[in-house]
Amino acid sequence: MFDIKLKHIKFGMLYLLYCLIIGLSIVIEVKLKSPFLLPVAVILLLFISGLVVVKSIGINKTLMLAFFLSLSFNVEQSIYGEAFNAIHTGGLRANIAVSHTYIILIVWAFYNREPFKSIGSSKLRIEMNVYVLMVLAGCISFIYAPNKVAAIYLITRLIIFMLTFFILHNFSVETVWKYFIIGSMFIGLFQFLMGVGQLTMNNSLGLTFLGENSNPFRGGTEGLERGVSGTLGHPGTYAIFLTLIYPILLTQYIYWKKSFKRNILIISIIVCFLGILISNARTSIVIVLVSTFIIILGNLLIRNRVKLNITKLLRITITFSVILVVSSYFIIDQVLTRFFSSDFLFQIGERNKIGDLALEIIFKDPMTTFFGVGLNNYTDVISSFGQGFIYSHPVHNYYLLLWAEGGMLHLFLFIFLTFIGVFKTIEVTRKASIYLAPKALGVLVSIMSLVIYNLTGWSNSHNQIFILYIVLVGLSGMLYEEFKIESKKKI
Repeated sequence: MFDIKLKHIKFGMLYLLYCLIIGLSIVIEVKLKSPFLLPVAVILLLFISGLVVVKSIGINKTLMLAFFLSLSFNVEQSIYGEAFNAIHTGGLRANIAVSHTYIILIVWAFYNREPFKSIGSSKLRIEMNVYVLMVLAGCISFIYAPNKVAAIYLITRLIIFMLTFFILHNFSVETVWKYFIIGSMFIGLFQFLMGVGQLTMNNSLGLTFLGENSNPFRGGTEGLERGVSGTLGHPGTYAIFLTLIYPILLTQYIYWKKSFKRNILIISIIVCFLGILISNARTSIVIVLVSTFIIILGNLLIRNRVKLNITKLLRITITFSVILVVSSYFIIDQVLTRFFSSDFLFQIGERNKIGDLALEIIFKDPMTTFFGVGLNNYTDVISSFGQGFIYSHPVHNYYLLLWAEGGMLHLFLFIFLTFIGVFKTIEVTRKASIYLAPKALGVLVSIMSLVIYNLTGWSNSHNQIFILYIVLVGLSGMLYEEFKIESKKKI
């Protein structure tokens, strides 16, 4: 029988509060056209299903499942201030807000206090320390921020997202990996269906409370070239999110033996790939093609190193390639148009102009070079320089954006944190067992995909991409620590 204790009652109350906030967001979103039926239905559904899951797998794992299933959502409610105005013209919103991810992480940390008692011996100790320093470096720029509320929005996120490291380090790699795979499979299927629905309806699906943009298409384009954005706000963000989970799903497919799970997984992989294609995001399309090759080649090398038969992998590669070619046949013309008969050269020119403007701001004076203009304040500064696209949108280079807003040290620490993840996954991929090496390869390709993408876009600033980045860095550290334990056992 399900033993109801005080801790379960506390969790139930917090979970109900979480559901109520979601319901409130829905009520506001539909502008009170359905003030009772829709929110009540959602609250009851979440609450009842949550209790069933809690009874089945426990509170901790339920929170982990909720966290990973909702990684691509952005259920966000404003508390104070305007999101955008004539001065803060683009980028992230400039008000104080609460998101569903904040609530999950805070409830998770409140319920599971154990991680905070063992931080000194944490398997993610280095990552935590570097991340904390990165946050502190960014906070210094608050002094120079013209829009303090906009800066508070991003500082709040950085601090709360820090809980991800503190919480995940208390679980095994096997547990975190399992629920991350489940969440990624769901996200791939859900986002693809969202994208198809947006194309079919030629409009948003009314799920703006989950993060969907009221105009889910790319501006200034027509047909399939407009792309789709699911619940991620923009086709570019939609595409890179799917691009980041794709290598992990693909490497998992190669090693899963149970046919039923593999059948669901192959569907998730295919729709991820198709979702990236229908987004018509050029950078992500190139990255996903390269990452497919690297995942297959990397797994061939891993299997060869541990002297496993590669015939099965070659068979999977051929079958998978045929499926992808056939499934993408109907939209390949539109994808090629996006590359060769579109505004490709124009976009390169415009982004170079934005990059030059960002460098102008960075080197305006020594204080800005070292400390930045303030987190989430880039558009507040450039909007006074002129009018038009380049004066109303963030620079399409995440590294320049970090430097311009948070300063040189903030940028360096982000790069260092990323380097730690890359270094650790390379080590595990090269030397670990067949159990750990493929996982590390998937995480490595995902992180490197984001490293490359950040040279051409700023989607890493979005809540969904940034929390996924933290998860990937966290997984790299957990895999490395597991590899060290594995190595000691061999001695």
